[in-house]
Amino acid sequence: MLRYTIPNSSLHHANVDLAIPLAGPRARPFIAIQDSKHALKTARNQILTGARIITIGSHVLHYAQLRDAAHVGNTLFVRDVERLDRQDDRAASRTFSAKMLDDHITRSPSQRALTVYLFVLGELVDAWQNRQISHLTRAKLAMRARFFLMAWRTHIISHPEHSLSTNFISRESFDIFITLCDSLLSLIIIYRRYHLKYPLLPWLHSTEPCEHAFGVMRQIKTDFTYSDMLSASRKLAVLMSGAFGSLSAEEKANTTAAGYYHTYFKNNDIDLCELASLPTDQDLAHASVAALTEVSQLCSYLGFAAQDMISKYVAPSSHTSPPPPHPQGTLASTLQLFDNTWRSAPSNRHIENIYFAIAAEGASRSASIPELPEMTDEDTEQIKALISSLSDGVAMSLTAAPPVTTIDPLVPLAFLDPVTNSLQQAVLVTERTRHQTAFALKAVRKTATPSVLTDMNSKTLQRYCLKGPTLREQLAAKLKALEAEARNISQQSEVSVSSGLSRQIRHMGTFAGSSTSTQEQNKSTVRSVAANKFLQCRDQAFSGFRGLIHENFPFANVSELQPLSSGHFIVALSPVSGKIEVILGEVITIYSKGSGKGAKHEWVPQINNLGVASYVYVRKFVPLAGNTVFSALACQQLSSATFLQIPRTHLLFSLASHPITRAANTISVNSTDFDLVTLGNLPSTIFANFVERRDALHKGIKLLKCYLRDKAQPVSLDFDGADSDDNVELD
Repeated sequence: MLRYTIPNSSLHHANVDLAIPLAGPRARPFIAIQDSKHALKTARNQILTGARIITIGSHVLHYAQLRDAAHVGNTLFVRDVERLDRQDDRAASRTFSAKMLDDHITRSPSQRALTVYLFVLGELVDAWQNRQISHLTRAKLAMRARFFLMAWRTHIISHPEHSLSTNFISRESFDIFITLCDSLLSLIIIYRRYHLKYPLLPWLHSTEPCEHAFGVMRQIKTDFTYSDMLSASRKLAVLMSGAFGSLSAEEKANTTAAGYYHTYFKNNDIDLCELASLPTDQDLAHASVAALTEVSQLCSYLGFAAQDMISKYVAPSSHTSPPPPHPQGTLASTLQLFDNTWRSAPSNRHIENIYFAIAAEGASRSASIPELPEMTDEDTEQIKALISSLSDGVAMSLTAAPPVTTIDPLVPLAFLDPVTNSLQQAVLVTERTRHQTAFALKAVRKTATPSVLTDMNSKTLQRYCLKGPTLREQLAAKLKALEAEARNISQQSEVSVSSGLSRQIRHMGTFAGSSTSTQEQNKSTVRSVAANKFLQCRDQAFSGFRGLIHENFPFANVSELQPLSSGHFIVALSPVSGKIEVILGEVITIYSKGSGKGAKHEWVPQINNLGVASYVYVRKFVPLAGNTVFSALACQQLSSATFLQIPRTHLLFSLASHPITRAANTISVNSTDFDLVTLGNLPSTIFANFVERRDALHKGIKLLKCYLRDKAQPVSLDFDGADSDDNVELD
C-alpha cells in the first residue's frame, strides 16, 4: 500500500490522505476510479429526484428550479427536464455549463444552493475532461470539491432535524464524487512517481472506449454475448473506423449509442506541454490551502462555516452488511415457476414457436459476426494515416510555446465581495468558462436562431420595425416555428425510442411506454380514486376532530377552491422521529406518486386534494412571539434554516386561504436573511389549537397509517382533551 498525504497548513483536519494499493508481483499501483461523465449525469439526476430535498446550509435545490430554467429557454431544452433521457451526456453538459451558471445567477440570485452545486461539481468533472488546464489546477479543483462535500455532509449530520436520507445526495453519489476527487489526485501522484516521461491524460481513464465498442456491437446484435464479443474482437477496429467513414469523429461515436456522446478521441485543443508537467509536493500543499479558502467563501455564502464542519468530519463507513440468505426453496415453489396449466395445447405450441424463432434470430446474428470483414491493408494504411495526423498535432503542441497563465491556481479566488459579502458572479462564470470543455460549449442551447429578419435588406428591416410584419412575414415566422417544433418532437421521439426504451429493455426486460392521452386519463383516474380513499381513511382516523378545530379539517383545507402550491403555509406534525411537534411550514415544492409498482415521485405545481400528494417539502418556521410571529431561523444550534419532508399523513391544515403577512425586516445571520411572518387572528388560533392537541394528533396519524395498510383495529380516542395520555393499541 502506497500512502501519501497532501497537508493543509490552515487546517490539519483538511489533510488529504491517499491510500493507493500495490498489486501484482512487481507491486504496481492500482487506482479504482469512477467515470467522470457518468458522475456528471449522476450529479444532474440528484437534482431531479422527488424523494429528497437537497439542502445546503440554509438553502435548497430541487427539480422545479431546473424546470423553470428550461422553460425560460436560455440554456436548457424542455426535453432536458421533462420526459428526459437521464443518460444524455449533452443534457448533463448543458446543465453544468458556464452559460447555465451565468443565466441562473442572473435570473434567480436567491437560489444559492443550485448556484454553488452547479459550480463545484461542474468544476470537478472538468478537472477530468479539460484538455488544456494544468494538473495543479486539476488538483485544486478536486480538493475544492472534496472539502465542499466534506463540509456539506457534516452540516447535514450536525443539524438535529436533517438526515442524510432526506436532505443530502444519495450515499452512492457521495461515494462517486469523493472517489473522483481522490482518484484524480492519486493519478497525479502515480504518474509523478512511475510515469514521469508520459503526459497524464485523465479523460482517457474512463469507460468511454468500452461504451463505444459496446455501442458498435449493439448495432450488430442488441443482446450480444461474451462469445459474440470474442468473435468480433478482430473486426471492431474496422467497424469503428470504416463503417462511418463519411462522418466526423464526433458523429461516428454519437451514432453508436443515443444519449452517449463520446469525446475521448477529441484532441484538437490538447496541450501536452501542460499535461506533461506535474505539480510538486509544495505545489499541492499550497493548492490545498487555496481550495479550502475558496470553499470557506462558498459555504459562508450558503450560511455555514466550512472549517468548523471539516474539523468534525467523519468519513462514512465502508462496511456493508452481507445480504440476507435466500429463503430455502421447495419443490412446490420451483414447480410454481413453471406453472403453465392455464395454457391450452395450441397456445403452448404457439409460444414454443415464438421461443424458437427468437433463438434462431439470435443465432443468425451471431453466425453473421465471423463473416464480417477483418482488417485489410487499406484499413491498416488508413489507421496509420490517422495516427500520423494525430502525431503531427501532438508534435505541434509540444513545439509550441506554452500558453501564458493569467490565473495562478495557488492564489485563492475572491468569490465574495469583501464589502457586501455578495457573490461575485463574474468571477464564478469566468472560472467555469475557462475550465469547461469544447464539448460543453457546443452542447449549450443556441437561443439566437436564424429568423426571417436575417433575410431582410436595410429598407425592408426599417419598414418591419416601423409598421410591423406583413401577412406573408407572419406566416413565414409561424411556419419556421412549426418546423422547429416538429424537429424537437422528432428528436424527443428518437431519443425515447433509441436510448431509453432499448436500454430499459436490456437492463430490466420490461418497458413502460410513453404516456398517451388515454394512459394519462387512466393515470389521473387511478390517482383520484386513491386520493379519495386516503381522505376517507384520514376522516376515519381523525373522526374525533370533526368540528373541533375547523370545519375544513377533514380535507386539510385543500380543495379545488383552495389549492395548495409553493409559497403557501401549512400546519403539520413534524416527521422527525422521537419528536412530537406541531410546526408551521412554508411550502417549497410538492411531489405526487402513483400507486403502481415502481411509481416515481413526480413534481406537481399544486394540489387540490391532499391525497394526491406524496411529499410536501417545507421550510420550517418557529414561534418568535407566541403563536403570532414566526421566524425562519429554525435551528439555533447551527444558526440555519430547517427544511422538512412532510408526508401527506402528517399535513394537518393548509393556511393558503388565511392572511399571513411577511415582514419587511429580516433576521440576518451568517450572510443569510431569515424571513419573519405574522399570522392573523384566525390562523394563529388554529395553530394554537393544533399545538394543544399534538399528542392526540400523533396517535391519529399512527392510526391513519394503519388504515392505509388495512391493518387497523377499532380504537376509541379522546380528542377533546389536550395532550391526552390515552394509549393506542395497534397491531
